[in-house]
Amino acid sequence: MPGRYLTSTVAVVALFCLMSAAALAQPATIVLATYGSLPNEWLAMADVFNRSQDEVFLEVQVYPFEEYIDKILLMIASGNPPDVFQVWAQYKPQWVELGILEDVTGRWESSAVIAETDIYPFMVEAAGLGGRMYGVPYDYNSTVYFVNLDLLAQAGLNPPAENWTVDDLRDMSRKITNEQWGTYGTSHGVDFGWGFNIQWYKNWTGHGWIDEAGDTVLVNSPAALEMLEWWYESQYSYGITPWPGGFPARGGWQAGGFGFNQGWMDTAFNFPEHMTFDWTMALYPKAPAGQGNFAQGHMFSVAAESTNKDAAWKVLEWMVSYEGQEAIIQTTHRQPIGPYGDLWALYFEQLPGGKGPEISQWVLGVLYGKGYADNLNYWPTFPEMNDIMREHMARIYGQNRPVGPEMEEAARRMQQVLDEYRQTK
Repeated sequence: MPGRYLTSTVAVVALFCLMSAAALAQPATIVLATYGSLPNEWLAMADVFNRSQDEVFLEVQVYPFEEYIDKILLMIASGNPPDVFQVWAQYKPQWVELGILEDVTGRWESSAVIAETDIYPFMVEAAGLGGRMYGVPYDYNSTVYFVNLDLLAQAGLNPPAENWTVDDLRDMSRKITNEQWGTYGTSHGVDFGWGFNIQWYKNWTGHGWIDEAGDTVLVNSPAALEMLEWWYESQYSYGITPWPGGFPARGGWQAGGFGFNQGWMDTAFNFPEHMTFDWTMALYPKAPAGQGNFAQGHMFSVAAESTNKDAAWKVLEWMVSYEGQEAIIQTTHRQPIGPYGDLWALYFEQLPGGKGPEISQWVLGVLYGKGYADNLNYWPTFPEMNDIMREHMARIYGQNRPVGPEMEEAARRMQQVLDEYRQTK
């Protein structure tokens, strides 16, 4: 009997060990939340990840664009957050402040994968705040000037050089603007709020809407008023960009109605296969204080309340690896985050009209290669300030209101928003 009992005990212990080993061998399930209208892209990306290893199983939840932010906040508030989720650049400072993003600085700095992966410094910046890392870069995008080469040739002009200036933009635009052709020289640079407007501030004045300390509104500085007057004159005196009562353009930029047009670089993927004119990309024109090109990057972060942060980090680590970048290009069609010529060629294969090699070379060699991309680092009161700026830009460029008084009032209102926020801290 004792022998039989011992044998049974050994068998039970062995069975328990086998069951424990089997349990330990089960991959950790990580839920990734993002947005988009093509969930199959994300399912394909998850499939590539899941086939790459057996320690973590990735599930994806894809929500409509207009529901995404509210959905993420609701899941976090209910105590059931996704393990990793996409964070838009505009929400990064607020969500860091709310403590809903895991600080991954230590993981980033000790990662062997990241150490051996080339990542553009400005894209790393897009995933950090205040010297700390809160995720990994994803969906980085820059704005550029799209150039209608046929309109330039028709006016006897060469494409803009790398170091072209705001004076060049105005001079070339005056030669392109033609009521009989139904063409304007350029789209407007600052007639609304948000990124284009702020970039023109930075390039012309050396500062954005607020100072670096985040204490003082600068939208009405002397240099800022000079820049806004430049656009006011371009619109009302020179007529090189549409103005209220001006002649109708023959269509938007894709219809050939503009010589120069600011836009996100990836909008080129939406151009028709056979454009009615030849086109290329160019940098922002050089202004008195610089030549940066407005850019921003979203990121993927680990939820601060995730119950499996180690496995969640493995997903993010894979996303920034060379293999992960390649899979992201192939499935979700987003830019690589490092200077890999083959990955950029793969990304730009999607461009219509066989423009891929030309644009890939320019991005690698000039736009990103020489560091012209300029991240917009949002701040917590940006949304309210943006609404104010848009209102006053509409009055200046849509209702012919004088620049000075409008910007004095805009600065007063924006400073009030900033002061009220600071009082709560």
